[in-house]
Amino acid sequence: MIVRKTEVEGDAMEFAKESCAEKFDAVISMGGDGTVNETVNGLAEQKHRPVFGIIPLRTVNDFARSLGISMDPDKSIEMLNEAQIKDADIGKINDRYFMNVLAVGAIAEATSNVTVEQKTRLGSLAYFIEGAKTLVKKTQFPLTV
Repeated sequence: MIVRKTEVEGDAMEFAKESCAEKFDAVISMGGDGTVNETVNGLAEQKHRPVFGIIPLRTVNDFARSLGISMDPDKSIEMLNEAQIKDADIGKINDRYFMNVLAVGAIAEATSNVTVEQKTRLGSLAYFIEGAKTLVKKTQFPLTV
């Protein structure tokens, strides 16, 4: 087992790519939705893709919740022993992959600007507050699908 700690944005993606090159059997992402997203982007286009697991460690962990993964890290680690492999779809927009949710617009931008300090102090309420601030502005933007 090799454990790698992310320090800057993009680390999880690079670690995932390396795991593919080294033909690992599994990659376990420990973190929040952002870490899961980076890991997916590291795995997506590789010839060898290890089994992907998630240990939720952050505020919302939407994808892990949708899979029924425990939000308690110790319990989610225990779940790995009995885990069943499930297929999951991914999408791609421009040069980035996503799982579970694709969000665009001012509210998505506002929630991406929530700081670690806000999440630590307010939990998921921090996302609601930033989103509500954005609703007041009602900024329009062009979108082509």
